[in-house]
Amino acid sequence: RNTIVSTDQSTQQILIWSNGSGNVTNIINGSMTWLTNLFLTPLDEILVARACPEGSIERWAMNGTQILPSISFAYQCYGLAMDINNNLYCSQLD
Repeated sequence: RNTIVSTDQSTQQILIWSNGSGNVTNIINGSMTWLTNLFLTPLDEILVARACPEGSIERWAMNGTQILPSISFAYQCYGLAMDINNNLYCSQLD
């Protein structure tokens, strides 16, 4: 799949490079405030972790047209990982 996902905090955009392209292949516009982590799932969903002041994870479709249901936490989430069974893990600060 060879996809890179990053953010541009100054423009509030998620930038996507696909298949080794040197140019951005997709741009998703939205509020990227309090962003702490991005994660691309095997199902091509972008998980966006936020810390504001509680934590949340939003699921964005790769086409950027909609935000899928999100998860909220009582703590701030600073790192995302997913195992081979699609269980999602979130790191928190002490």
